[in-house]
Formats: sequence, structure tokens, C-alpha cells
Amino acid sequence: MDVLQWLSYSPDLNPIENIWAHMKDAVNQKNLSNIVEMKRAVVQFWDTLTHETLTCLVESMPNRISECIARHGGLTKY
Repeated sequence: MDVLQWLSYSPDLNPIENIWAHMKDAVNQKNLSNIVEMKRAVVQFWDTLTHETLTCLVESMPNRISECIARHGGLTKY
């Protein structure tokens, strides 16, 4: 297998990444002491996601792609 000698330079435009970031923030704000509590917090967060939130993220894809192209694959606001 050939290994590239440089770091990958490919932005992750997948909208699920935004959800993971929000979930991480929400779970980290809680004072959890064990894995059961963490699992409960993750499920609780997931249950609060609305159809509108998910639709908004998916509909942002044209803007994500345009910004990525404009920045030649560099850092975007997403």
C-alpha cells in the first residue's frame, strides 16, 4: 500500500459533522459520571433534533460546496 507523504487536505462537508459537534457540546455540558449517563444524554440530544434542523443542514449543501470551491478546499465556516 502506498502511503501519502502529506496530510490529507479534504474538508468534511457532511452535515452530520455539525450534529456531532453540537451533540458533543451538549453532552460535555452535563456532569456525567458514567457511560450509562452518557448514553442517556446522547439519546436525549438525538431525540431533540427536529426535522427542520436536519432539513436546514441538508439544504446548506450547495453553499458548503460553493464555499469549499471558492476556498480551494481550505477552511470554511462550516
